[in-house]
Amino acid sequence: MGSPNSDGITFVIKTLNPNHTCQRLSIKKEGVTAAWIAKKLASNVRADPYMNINVMEDYLSEKYGVKASKNKLYKAKCIVNEETDGSHARAYKKLENYGLMVKERNPGTEFGCRPFIGLDGCHLKGVYGGVLISAIAIDGNNGMFPLAYGVVETECKDSWLFFLHHLLGCIGIVTPVWEPLTFMTDKQKGLIEAIGIKFPIAHHRHCSRHLYNNFKTQFGGGPALRGYFWRASKSYNAMDFQRAMNAMKEEKPEAYEWLMKTFVCMWARLAFNHRAKSDHITNNMIESFNQWVGPLRGKPILTLVDQIRLKLMGRFQKRYAKGCTYEHVLTPRMQKTLDVLQKDVRYCHAVYAGVDEFEVQDGLNKRYLMANGEMIHPLSDVKNLADTALLTPVLKRSIGRPSKNRKREADEPPKQDNKRKSSSIRCDRCKEYGHNRRTCKGGPIKGKGKGPSSSRSSGVKRKRMDEEPTPSQRVTRSSQNSTTTSNVAEQDKAWAERVRVAAKGSWLLSRMESCYQGWRVAVKEGVAVKDVEAAKDEVAVL
Repeated sequence: MGSPNSDGITFVIKTLNPNHTCQRLSIKKEGVTAAWIAKKLASNVRADPYMNINVMEDYLSEKYGVKASKNKLYKAKCIVNEETDGSHARAYKKLENYGLMVKERNPGTEFGCRPFIGLDGCHLKGVYGGVLISAIAIDGNNGMFPLAYGVVETECKDSWLFFLHHLLGCIGIVTPVWEPLTFMTDKQKGLIEAIGIKFPIAHHRHCSRHLYNNFKTQFGGGPALRGYFWRASKSYNAMDFQRAMNAMKEEKPEAYEWLMKTFVCMWARLAFNHRAKSDHITNNMIESFNQWVGPLRGKPILTLVDQIRLKLMGRFQKRYAKGCTYEHVLTPRMQKTLDVLQKDVRYCHAVYAGVDEFEVQDGLNKRYLMANGEMIHPLSDVKNLADTALLTPVLKRSIGRPSKNRKREADEPPKQDNKRKSSSIRCDRCKEYGHNRRTCKGGPIKGKGKGPSSSRSSGVKRKRMDEEPTPSQRVTRSSQNSTTTSNVAEQDKAWAERVRVAAKGSWLLSRMESCYQGWRVAVKEGVAVKDVEAAKDEVAVL
């Protein structure tokens, strides 16, 4: 019990009975809005941005006793994510001032890393799509060293020219002519031409994994061919390389000819330019970077580029602090590699060249500290940036819900699911095994339109195929065929036209044709009349 205060707004509770026996009434569905759901689930969605819609529904039902549609739950999730990461559209208006602030706080600096750069892109999952392209090098400890990244609309020649133009401004002046760059690519569209324009003296390498996928598509990629390909690609000397290629030529000459059309210096170790100081035959450093920034690919563009900057800032500082603790001249991975070689080959050891240089030149700890020692300076809050007139890209929406999963290669195994899937799925529409109702292609219904098998479902006992029919059966079947042949001929054209008109662009086409063909088989073989009538009725309904 309570009474109002003198202000007429608040109440004073005088008597309280905490024990309730009445049934709790649920909030009306009209009162459950997306904004209300976002307010109640804000902390949960911030902790788990990829929170499942079903989990949100169960949480509301259990805690508040209300239910909401999937559409409202999705909108509520978008509201929370927009409050946390910002709007996709408004992020473009702040992007121009963000770039000016980054240039002001972090002017171009020189660094030390191997002249070996991988180029690739990954598709973004935001509202406006786009592609995140990046240039990744290798540091002295064989670690990933990001050089540059950018967002473009699509992977094409113009986009790569734009990206390489800015990359050239950063590294072109610090790359001597006697130490040309080496680029590792996946043969993206327009990329090879763009490299030739911006870096005319650079060397090219093709990722062996992507090259083998094309090789496998052409020739099947059996165990023998797969072994010969990778043995040739990983060979350090001409003898092992030639032995593997000769074996491939004997196994399948056309595979040998196809592979030799690609310059050997682009995919085989023995022909690599030694000045790159890297024996990588795949573009795995780019794949690692794409995986590293994977959780950010669905964020607004301003949040995306700023969060990558923060990740790089923390990564460089962590590596620099760790590099200051190294006691040896070589970096840990280079030292470990050298130790393994010394155990296998006793006479193999690091040869001192003078000053602070060894035979493994790019493994020096000094170069490693130079690469990771440059600081990425912090920025002020990007939310305070002024808006500019920069417009958003053209919004392109494809049919269906956009995919959030990465597209896998043709020979890449699917992601393992912890849930045990049934091995005997049965469709509840056509009663066939191997698929469900959603993926059904309109196969024949059990007992209808399946030719001779329909007689078993209707209770008609048929003789075996090897038994000879009696004279009376021959006469009966002959009379049935003579009376029904004319009907079949007359109805063929009418029913075929009906099938085409009623089932244009639909799954009903295959379903109706199956029923129609089943009716014809039933009539020709003299099946029971009720089976024929059932097939005709089903076609009429469809």
